[in-house]
Amino acid sequence: MNKNLVAEPSLQERAEANHAELFRAMARVSPHGQIIEDSELMLVVTGPLLPMLNFARLRRPPADPAATLTRAREFFGRAGMRFMLSTSGAAADAIAAAASAAGMEPFDEEPGMLLAPLVGERPQVPGLAIEVVRDREAMVEHIDTMTEGFGGGPWALSEILTGTALFEVPDATYYTGFMDGRPVATAMRITSHRVAGVFNVSTIPEYRRRGIGEAITARAALDGRAEGCLASYLTASEMGRSTYERIGYRHAVTYRRWLSPPL
Repeated sequence: MNKNLVAEPSLQERAEANHAELFRAMARVSPHGQIIEDSELMLVVTGPLLPMLNFARLRRPPADPAATLTRAREFFGRAGMRFMLSTSGAAADAIAAAASAAGMEPFDEEPGMLLAPLVGERPQVPGLAIEVVRDREAMVEHIDTMTEGFGGGPWALSEILTGTALFEVPDATYYTGFMDGRPVATAMRITSHRVAGVFNVSTIPEYRRRGIGEAITARAALDGRAEGCLASYLTASEMGRSTYERIGYRHAVTYRRWLSPPL
């Protein structure tokens, strides 16, 4: 046997690499963007407005949890920003006590969900038209719809959004759903590692519970077939989880998250 052969990544490894690419992409188009990575930690600054998008991913159980956490806190501290620590399994168990001792606030657990293989057709919703964003004017409309779908808030003032910088992200495709000509839903796909990562799925409140979120998610995921994707991956809110399960996504991992204390 050739010992130099590298094992083919599992779908879950591909999926988590795709998820990490979302944060790298946002950092690359942000004026605040910074990225540091090694085998233990991925640290990404995207901007000051939403700590959940200043992302620390612990990749394996640390030998010295307190020192590892100090390294993350110092990185984000130099940028003057709070951050979210995310990890799973044995790494989460290993860092939990150190996170508590550092005053980090336990956040909600977040399931990662995998759809494989990419088969079938998207659900049909009468009157729903889903369009790919192809210019900056349509991108502004997409962002405004996403903002409304997520309930607004200061995060929508980020330069990444107001300057439509996300439109420049390579391998990203944006979808806007329309009912009777009105934009009512959004989704985003980032293609990497042969995975269609689906993010920013939103539906404005008065159009929920009509199957629109299910249809636009399935469209974004299944379009990944044309780009050679083997699977689709997303992280789910409590509200969205049942929607994704109806499409065929299945729970793959649970991320435990902690929010750093105010600076």
